[in-house]
Amino acid sequence: MQNPLLAPSANPYQWPAFDELTAEHYLEAAKLGAAEQRTELQRIIDEQSAPDFANTFLALEASGQVLRRSMMTYFSVLSAHGTEPIRAIQTEMSSIFSAQDDEIYLNQALYSRLQAADCSGLAGEDARLAEQTLKAFRLAGADLDEAQKQQLKQLNAQLSELSSQFSNRVLENQNAHAVHFDSAGELDGLSSQALESAAQAAKQAGHAAGYLLPLVSPTQQPVLESLTSGEARRKVFAASISRGITENPTLQLAADMAKPRAERAALLGFANHAETVLAQATAPSTAAVEQRLAELTKAATANARKEAEVLGSIAGHEVQAWDWKFYSNQVLREQYAVDSESPRNYFELDRVLVDGVFATATKLYGITFAERFDLPAYHEQVRVFEVFDADGSPLALYTGDYLARDTKKGGAWMTSLRDAASYFNERPIVTNTLNISAPAPGDPVLLTLDEANTLFHEFGHALHGMFSNGKYASLSGTSVPPGFC
Repeated sequence: MQNPLLAPSANPYQWPAFDELTAEHYLEAAKLGAAEQRTELQRIIDEQSAPDFANTFLALEASGQVLRRSMMTYFSVLSAHGTEPIRAIQTEMSSIFSAQDDEIYLNQALYSRLQAADCSGLAGEDARLAEQTLKAFRLAGADLDEAQKQQLKQLNAQLSELSSQFSNRVLENQNAHAVHFDSAGELDGLSSQALESAAQAAKQAGHAAGYLLPLVSPTQQPVLESLTSGEARRKVFAASISRGITENPTLQLAADMAKPRAERAALLGFANHAETVLAQATAPSTAAVEQRLAELTKAATANARKEAEVLGSIAGHEVQAWDWKFYSNQVLREQYAVDSESPRNYFELDRVLVDGVFATATKLYGITFAERFDLPAYHEQVRVFEVFDADGSPLALYTGDYLARDTKKGGAWMTSLRDAASYFNERPIVTNTLNISAPAPGDPVLLTLDEANTLFHEFGHALHGMFSNGKYASLSGTSVPPGFC
């Protein structure tokens, strides 16, 4: 079978052929795409005519389309559905991507040609592309001497491998530390749907009986606000904070990454790794970030102390970390007549998505949504919607992958499978990924208030991607300087 990634997909919006793609396809396309781009880069360098915007900057922007297509698709799937075959090639895929960046940004001949191009007459997005391209080269080490570039390549390769190991261990530890309970009595306070889901999770994990509570990314687990048993809460919390400490440790990996990050920062002329991150962000300095964090920390600590006093008076004893969410929920019920669990019965996924998120977007912006069942997805739980602008014209594809599973990393996020890039005649494909607890078969998917808020929040990022109307992919969608509050 021909590799579906070697040419643009014939599906609408160039939607990937997920029904055909395998791990081998991703790896093959990455290798072939990297080699193809190296040939394209050499063609730019060997161009006989004088360097200008078209034959340098635009040629570079247009290069590496097979590699770009394979990497965007692969890393989206890795985060959302990292099966064993997909995860098995992560280190090699990351290595290809890192090495290709070095091929581009540490290429002296290419950099010299870009610098020699006269861009003084450019305006708008063309001027921005030239400016940002040269900045990216400088920040990546293009001004270093050859010995320093070789040292930088070694550091980049080391960090790429360590980063892959770290992300793999995080997912492994999240799954390995799921908490098993023998009886439903230990889980008093959970809804009937949550109990059914826990029983189903135990069966899927190979337990003969009982209930399994999977963990999510934050230390404070959502079930802690409902479990009435202090011992059950302590057990869940202990499992959460013990991830990556002794078995399959991540702490040492983080320390291992800190050293080459510091060395790389120094090589690039920065005081520390934080400065390298801020060089592409909107915050003016690490001092400004530290000042804002100090302000927030002071206020947050004062609020936490006040809240601890209130919670202790409700509990009748000093509140432990695993008790915090439970007694906070009690305060909401007793003092404000709010029960964080009760709204769940009204927050069925389709009602939140269709009558809430989509309806709000239609009211605000006039866009409409039509679910598509003809486009193959990487998992059966993924839903795909075509989005139409206020005038009825096609705008984007939006995909929702909402339910938790053991192949998905924790948290919630938005990403892109395709950017809005008129230069490539591409319309955006944006994704929202959440980790809502999967119900027992046949039961509705009910969201907590926090999960409903998260869905609205992540859809805001999706709107950013869908409304993007950029000319160049490298400047489009969320490829903008990140902000700091």
